Amino acid sequence: LAAKRLMLPDPSGAHGEMLAHVWKDNHIEYNHGEWIYDGEMRDDRPEGKGVLVGDSYHNHRRYEGEFRHGYYIDIDALIGNITLRIRTGHKHWSIGGDGEWKYEEMTKVARLGKLDIRGFWNYLITEIRSDCITIEFYDKKYELRPDKPLHLYNEIEGDEWSDGCVYDGDDYTLDMEM
Repeated sequence: LAAKRLMLPDPSGAHGEMLAHVWKDNHIEYNHGEWIYDGEMRDDRPEGKGVLVGDSYHNHRRYEGEFRHGYYIDIDALIGNITLRIRTGHKHWSIGGDGEWKYEEMTKVARLGKLDIRGFWNYLITEIRSDCITIEFYDKKYELRPDKPLHLYNEIEGDEWSDGCVYDGDDYTLDMEM
């Protein structure tokens, strides 16, 4: 069977589009196998019941259930939008002295995909339920619950001297609650 080549929304809920090969037998391959979808379709997009499986980069993550307008829909999350209260901090440091912490507060509606917060860009929200939000970063998993706020710290080292000693970097904090 011949496949159509189209640009479709990222089916995992992350922002952006991906090149997709769409077959008539309800099979879609996104970005050369990055995601594989099998299930009901409408207008060459996932629509209805289906299964989406990621490659090894996505830790073979599997989304099974309802898809609407090309995206996976977590039925439990449809109870209502879950608003996250977020406080982030950033400090640049160097051998010559410490910078000062600068904080920012915001609210964000929980969505599957990249967290997209400074210092925590590649952290992914992989599951949204009314009582738990799962965030993953490579092989680490974090759970955010209504009664259990989440605190994360991240240090990103900067430049090195010729002997390999690091002489500057950035520290980040993230406090999040439902």
